[in-house]
Amino acid sequence: MIDNGNDNKLTIEQLRKKYRSEGYYSLTNSEKIRLLLSYSEKDENIDRIAENIIETYGNIHTAADSSSLFLMNVCEMSMSSAVLLNIIPAISNKCIFSKYSKIKLNSSANAKKLFSALLKNSSIEKSIIVAVNSRFNIINQFIIFKGEADKVDMPLSKIYKFAQCKGNYIFIAHCHPNGSAIPSQNDINTTIKIKDNLNLINTPLVDHIIVGADCTLSMREYLGNKILDDIKKYKTNVTTDE
Repeated sequence: MIDNGNDNKLTIEQLRKKYRSEGYYSLTNSEKIRLLLSYSEKDENIDRIAENIIETYGNIHTAADSSSLFLMNVCEMSMSSAVLLNIIPAISNKCIFSKYSKIKLNSSANAKKLFSALLKNSSIEKSIIVAVNSRFNIINQFIIFKGEADKVDMPLSKIYKFAQCKGNYIFIAHCHPNGSAIPSQNDINTTIKIKDNLNLINTPLVDHIIVGADCTLSMREYLGNKILDDIKKYKTNVTTDE
């Protein structure tokens, strides 16, 4: 639900006390934004900027996924505030990777669990590349933030460069924030191109995970080995075609 910011405004000091005593989820959308801005904006600018953010994005989480330049130009916030807001999803993803750092991506179930945790709350499309070693332990990750909801944006050159330096196997994932996890033809074509490029450096693409609004899907489970090469160490919920 969009918060229009017309609640009975507490002072910044009252907001801080409310946050300390009642927690983050006790705050309205506008209160969360005002509280954050209080650490980076002049007092006289806070309410105006908060109203701009609510009008443009509806909530702090969607705003945090926007570009800092857009936040500065459209919402009229300072560079300090824009950078502070952008850091939130980056820290969140880092914490999630830390939590799942011991998980082995040797099954589609584990892969879906990891990427769902990373992407399920995203308001824009995000693409992720993860490298694992021969035992399927995560050794590195690279996140691409893009705001297009109708196609996966995974530059082949970046993936190729990442894979040359990292890991024995590669996973890719992206989200459909407002749609089904069923892959589009563009998703399928992109997966094939990435697989073919990675094969040139003998680094197999294990799976492409899509996190939708309805569920999380493994491309290998969905299409079997029709577009991905067989990897016997990787367990899925489908029978491998002979």
